[in-house]
Amino acid sequence: MVFDWSTRNKKSAEGQRRPFGHLLNISIYCCVVVGILLYQSSNVSVTVAASYSCISALVCTTIAFANKDGGRSWLFWFTFIYFVFFQLGTVIAAVLLVYDDTLLNYATNFSNYLSTDSIAKSYIASGLCIALIWTLSALFYRKRVGAVTNLGFDLNLYKVAYFLLVFTFPPVLVDLVDQFRLVSSYGYSFFYTSSFQDRESIVPAMGIIRTLNTLGFYMFFAAMPDRRRFSWGAGFFLLVAVLDSMKGARSALIVPLCFITWHAITYYGLKVRIGRGAVLLSLALGFLIFMSIARSDSGSDTFMLTRFFTIGLSKAQYTLAVVLENYNHIEVKSIFALEPVIFPIKYMLYGGDLVGQSESTAILRQDLNHTFSSQLNFGAYLSGAGIGSNFVAEALQFGPVYMPVFLTIWWVSIRFFFKYSKNYRTIFFIQPIVFIHLISSPRASIFPSTWPIIKLLSLFLVVKVIIWFLSKLPKHNRLFG
Repeated sequence: MVFDWSTRNKKSAEGQRRPFGHLLNISIYCCVVVGILLYQSSNVSVTVAASYSCISALVCTTIAFANKDGGRSWLFWFTFIYFVFFQLGTVIAAVLLVYDDTLLNYATNFSNYLSTDSIAKSYIASGLCIALIWTLSALFYRKRVGAVTNLGFDLNLYKVAYFLLVFTFPPVLVDLVDQFRLVSSYGYSFFYTSSFQDRESIVPAMGIIRTLNTLGFYMFFAAMPDRRRFSWGAGFFLLVAVLDSMKGARSALIVPLCFITWHAITYYGLKVRIGRGAVLLSLALGFLIFMSIARSDSGSDTFMLTRFFTIGLSKAQYTLAVVLENYNHIEVKSIFALEPVIFPIKYMLYGGDLVGQSESTAILRQDLNHTFSSQLNFGAYLSGAGIGSNFVAEALQFGPVYMPVFLTIWWVSIRFFFKYSKNYRTIFFIQPIVFIHLISSPRASIFPSTWPIIKLLSLFLVVKVIIWFLSKLPKHNRLFG
């Protein structure tokens, strides 16, 4: 079974499952079988492939919402974001009666018009991938037992986090305003160019300050403060996210918002009421629409809204189709899914040559984004544009036969991380990094980059050692303890 579908009345429903749950479980397995058959077939129409993908994703999303663990489950959030990034645009296009086989068949800097076979394969692959993930969930699922976490409030850690946040917020605010000014002048793609990445901030030592700001937030969450303290910290965190997203990075708001909601539900028992949830979702959606229109310099508002709700919500699906269309013409020298994991080794060897998008990064950075973007259109790549990475494309790199292997390694790794990190504060500290990457991964790599984990975890351990040392001082000289 995928999840425990037993009713609340234990006496009348001991060991029984709701018929609705049986239907969903069977549907998942059917989606896997149908997906395999379709992917191995030739001349599958785009409409059939898109219908399969949407049905498969809708079934999985329905299970995610029907699961009694709800928002406490990391798989719930991953499935929801996956559906938004891959299939939601197609579903809305069908509802608005604007869908046809050419929905994803448009030219960009990195691709001319795509073949119908590549588009169809991309739809089938995205539908099959999410169905396989939920099949793994059925195989490895265990009921949640015991307390959510055994960690208590760490006052000393909270004090350090509070100091870091108060100290770093003013310079971070100044830097974000300056970034917004630059992007407003030169366009959103300027954010990814070497000129932007290598620029000197108007605030001295801004790189160190931003790292300390991030460290402060993650230490704050790891300290497990009470609800009142958590509320102001969460609001502060979202305020920085809003300011960061103003330069055009839509995910800079939606991803932190998802993390805060998940963290509050999981560790503070937040109950998301339908009315309040609808208001928050509407505000976030309105902000994303506003940013999409602001980033565009052409077209009417109506055209932009339609484009946002259809093509704009299908970027991951389009990227997957581009990869499938061009894979045989690209020189590939790595396993894409492992590149973020081994990035620290490359950074130790090459340092600043791996920053931004330049001639050196085109050669040295061998992940999916840099490999495809630099080889498909080197000029656009140097100007800061790129196709981004893609969860399904990485899992599909060696063909559909090996996709279950990648997904199994990914699923087991994530499952065990969230299972054991809740009881060890040092591991609990990196939960935000892993969760934020997890829900971003449909349009990113399968595994998170280990570089920020190593960097922030090292700083965290230094802070812990200092706190321990100071707590051993005579009481009249103590700052902590």
